[in-house]
Amino acid sequence: MEQIPAIVWTTDLDLNITHSVGGALAHLGFKQHENVGRNLLDLLESQEPDDLPVLAHHNALQGISSTYESNYHGRIYHTHVDAYRDGQGKILGTIGIAFDITDRDHAKNQLMQKTTQTLMYQQALLSLARMKIMDFSEILKQITRVDACTLGVERVSVWFFNEERNSIICQKLYNQDKDSFESDQVLRADDYPKYFQALETSRTIAADQARTDPRTCEFTDQYLTKFGITSMLDVPIRLGGIVVGIVCHEHVGASRRWSAEDQSFAASVADLVSLAIEASERKKAEAALRITTEELMRSNQELEQFAYVASHDLQEPLLKVIAFADRLMEILKPQLEIDTKAHDYFLRLQGGANRMRQLIDDLLQMARITTRAQPFQVVDLQQLLQSVLSDLEIRIQNSSGKLILDTLPRIHGDALQLHQLFQNLLGNALKFSRPGIPPEVQIKCRTLKTGLVEISVIDNGIGIDPQYWEKIFRPFQRLHSRDQFEGSGMGLTLCQKIVERHGGRISVASQLKKGSEFKILLPIIRTT
Repeated sequence: MEQIPAIVWTTDLDLNITHSVGGALAHLGFKQHENVGRNLLDLLESQEPDDLPVLAHHNALQGISSTYESNYHGRIYHTHVDAYRDGQGKILGTIGIAFDITDRDHAKNQLMQKTTQTLMYQQALLSLARMKIMDFSEILKQITRVDACTLGVERVSVWFFNEERNSIICQKLYNQDKDSFESDQVLRADDYPKYFQALETSRTIAADQARTDPRTCEFTDQYLTKFGITSMLDVPIRLGGIVVGIVCHEHVGASRRWSAEDQSFAASVADLVSLAIEASERKKAEAALRITTEELMRSNQELEQFAYVASHDLQEPLLKVIAFADRLMEILKPQLEIDTKAHDYFLRLQGGANRMRQLIDDLLQMARITTRAQPFQVVDLQQLLQSVLSDLEIRIQNSSGKLILDTLPRIHGDALQLHQLFQNLLGNALKFSRPGIPPEVQIKCRTLKTGLVEISVIDNGIGIDPQYWEKIFRPFQRLHSRDQFEGSGMGLTLCQKIVERHGGRISVASQLKKGSEFKILLPIIRTT
């Protein structure tokens, strides 16, 4: 009994102590059995009848047990008192046992304080994370004010490096005592080398004694003493692993020991500043991109309108040139039959004028993709393809071409433009065939999990050198002479613009003398 970490005692009916043992007696300065013979009430700090220890022992003499906690000589005890009986159950006195729970209660209080503090920090961080302020300066004001009030420091400031990274400039400093903000203070890295070195290698700089801490003592004469600062808690702000600034907490008065919870909260605040910087930069970039996009769209619209107007206006004088050239050729026919050189000149004039008319027509078609576009509606590509094949019937027969077709789906689109898309692709597949080998064209189709339909136009023609795969989609790009293959070099450019207008993309894969595959991706109509 002398070894247990408690006090055990018994009394007689007059509350005189008959036994007094237990290891916890030493906390009160008593020895084992030292108080035997003394009256229990004389040892209590209060003998008021309503006090728990007095009431508990009087109740025990009546056969009523009691359990309570009380403070005795600066220590806290958990106590149980009951009647002390003989073998027949007759009450002979009282018996009690008291456990010293001072350390446990202290730990409990510390845990409660930490829990309360942690909840307070979490609530503060949550309120900052929910901020809807758009202006970056106002965001820093809110962060520094909440930070100072929550952490209980006099001054909180946010500093950023200049472009040369040889100084930090105060963007916002909140003084809680005055409820005011300051800015534009500058600290040079050359004046505080140890501090700036610590910023690069530390998650937090927790200086309980800022004036003697090797990381912050350089500030003593010029800064700490001037403002009465005794403790500092600084956290680097990092973007992409690079330190771009600091959140600085400055405590005035008696030095303060920064707990792990304090440091964790301060680090979270620095992370919020980092997120605010990223959000601010992103909004600036989005605004700039939006302006650029709007300007580009306006420029494209103006350019397309100009191309349409210019091409349309060029048509009339060009038609006159062609018409008068034809008349002159008819009038001068007898002379031209004699003068072969003049006849050749007239033929070249007509050829050039007709090629110019074809180019103007192609420009008009390209401009019309956007300026004269039709609203999207449901288009059955299978029916549309049959219409295209009907238009190409003569060319297919003349070339002895063979077509192998998959079933195509319905999509949202401009039927006229989609008709032109497939007519150009199939027309090219038939035109660019190898000598002596009848063209064979396959149209394959499959639906992708991404909500797109992939349509491939595959031929067995002359093929395209890989170095020209990108070039063929540019305007007026020809890979062959007009003597070999007719055309203006605008067909695939029109195809690309049509596909892009429909929210898709077109690409090519090819091998020389083996054929080409043009792959189109278009959004499909979902049935669910």
